[in-house]
Amino acid sequence: MTPPPHSTDELVRAGPADARTASVLRDDLQTWLSQAVRVTPILLSDIVTSVYEALANCVDHAYARRVEDGTMSMHAVYDPGGQRICVSISDGGTWREPPPSDPLDTRGRGLALMRALANRCTIVGRPTGTTVELLFEMAMSRV
Repeated sequence: MTPPPHSTDELVRAGPADARTASVLRDDLQTWLSQAVRVTPILLSDIVTSVYEALANCVDHAYARRVEDGTMSMHAVYDPGGQRICVSISDGGTWREPPPSDPLDTRGRGLALMRALANRCTIVGRPTGTTVELLFEMAMSRV
């Protein structure tokens, strides 16, 4: 995995697209948000939950059609002047459109959850990989 950044305004991590790495990245993000950025508990929960959904999607879907292991990365930036946090999660896998929602299916709610928790959720899928960008406005967070 990549080493810790030198700035408290930024967190950069990368590693194999596996469940262990997703958990480590989630925990690193939670620590950074709590200690360096000091977000409210509700905003902390919203950010960590939505980012973990994006990481889990990398693990579950990005490299499903490939034999070789893939990687994923997380880049979080805190803008103190604009009071916002932007987190990008990227992989080098293949984007697949989600199938239509089945009301009886207990999976497939990750994209809707990310869109509900973030002020803005942008997903760019290309043949060379997918990037999910989540923007959180601190002043507009739920109370």
